[in-house]
Amino acid sequence: YPGNNSWGTIPDMPEDRLAPGAAALNGKIYVLGGRDGSALKSCVVYDPLYSNWTAIAPMLDARSGPGAAALNGKIYVLGGYLGDGEDGTGHPLKSCAVYYPGNNSWSAIADMPDARVGMGAVALNGKIYALGGSDGSYLKSSIVFDPLANAWSAIADMPGARYSMGAAALNGKIYVAGGFVGGPLKSGAVYDPATDSWSATASM
Repeated sequence: YPGNNSWGTIPDMPEDRLAPGAAALNGKIYVLGGRDGSALKSCVVYDPLYSNWTAIAPMLDARSGPGAAALNGKIYVLGGYLGDGEDGTGHPLKSCAVYYPGNNSWSAIADMPDARVGMGAVALNGKIYALGGSDGSYLKSSIVFDPLANAWSAIADMPGARYSMGAAALNGKIYVAGGFVGGPLKSGAVYDPATDSWSATASM
């Protein structure tokens, strides 16, 4: 609670899950996939009004560590990892999908140009941005999805590679913070879509 700088508890999810995607839409929190021994297709939604969790339709593909973002009343899930991520099996995904809350259904959208897991995912100005992540190597490349064209295109690379970073949109720009490249990062960067350019921010 920002007003009094305090934390409260909410009910546990129905099952354990590590590295899910998450997005907020229409006053609810959607938690998508992740893994519990192996990658999951299952998804749940939390309703703060009733303080409860409900299962929704499973994704088309199991995925852990996907990107997720809400845009125009729908939720987009991007990439991720198929497998348990610990025993050397499995691989990053380039497949993506969109969830329609109105009829509790999923549809595939265009694949990303390359597979990636642990990316930042942000919705801004009617588009979905996928930032960095890993395809087996740490990435600084970033891409943007146009739902109207059902197509991906490249944007400027980040100043440095980042995996499992924080990412958010604010005042028409995209901010990334921290992440991992051989060790935890404290640096940050900001992307300006108007100029397709990145600049450094103060480090954490």
